[in-house]
Amino acid sequence: MRSSNDFKPECHRADSAAPCLRDQRTWHGGKILVVEDSYLLAEMIGDFLQDCGLEPVGPVGWLPQGCQLAGERAARRRVAGCEAP
Repeated sequence: MRSSNDFKPECHRADSAAPCLRDQRTWHGGKILVVEDSYLLAEMIGDFLQDCGLEPVGPVGWLPQGCQLAGERAARRRVAGCEAP
């Protein structure tokens, strides 16, 4: 039986040039909203996204919370002269 520690997604293979680690990808440095009701799974997804050069936002546990967070972040970007963090 394999444990969760045995799972190595393509990003973690030292012997391959994983696509998610290439800085020339257009999405490198982008932000991804993580909506997942399982906290452990959300943390694993966030770690994976960071390994791939992305910035996870959240996690939040429910879709309405995710929609609210996305709306708040979009509203901050619309404010003149204000950069969203």
